[in-house]
Amino acid sequence: MASFLNLFTIKNLLVLSIALNLCFLFNVNKHGFWFSVESQENRCPSMVENHEAQATMRTLLSVSSTSGQEDLDRVINLNHGDPTMYEKYWLMMSERTTVVIPGWLSMSYFSNAKSLCWFLEPELAKQIIRLHKAVGNAVTKGRHIVVGTGSSQLIMAALFALSPKDGSEPMSVVATAPYYSSYPVMSTYLKSGLDNWAEDTKSFNKEGPYIEFITSPNNPDDSSGPPR
Repeated sequence: MASFLNLFTIKNLLVLSIALNLCFLFNVNKHGFWFSVESQENRCPSMVENHEAQATMRTLLSVSSTSGQEDLDRVINLNHGDPTMYEKYWLMMSERTTVVIPGWLSMSYFSNAKSLCWFLEPELAKQIIRLHKAVGNAVTKGRHIVVGTGSSQLIMAALFALSPKDGSEPMSVVATAPYYSSYPVMSTYLKSGLDNWAEDTKSFNKEGPYIEFITSPNNPDDSSGPPR
């Protein structure tokens, strides 16, 4: 017995341990863990199905809470403008619409220090101008692009810029129904006294200048029409 143990020194046991671990790792790399490791190809369908289920649930949650259970698939809440009805389509287009942003791209506080909007990524500005030129729906030469955290911030900035600073009374702000439900809130949120929500254009009859919100085509009814 003693002579048998003498054959296995600490050095021999260490080499044996390393060999066993290497065999284990090779086996895992070749065949995968035996409990639940699957290839990416096998997982993709279930992942897509899971995303579709989540998209469907978000769509149902965005439906008007006042509708009955039988109306869940056909009544959409237009009050808060959550366009989840398009989510399944964009999920199918995910590979064509995926944008990769390198980690180093946003290291600086300044995307373009020479630009009026210094935090706007130059490539994004370039593509916005290219799109408007291709569609032909905006003048781009000699103009600046202003970006914001959502439309609410931009709308309030536009109201501030358009309202006269020396007016005798707040500038009236109107829109034609149906309109975005946040328009009245935006018109009074800053409490600047420069502008104030008036009413629907059909009942507005005040003389003097005013600001009118126009969306063409209109959201949410897709109609198009001239200003008041």
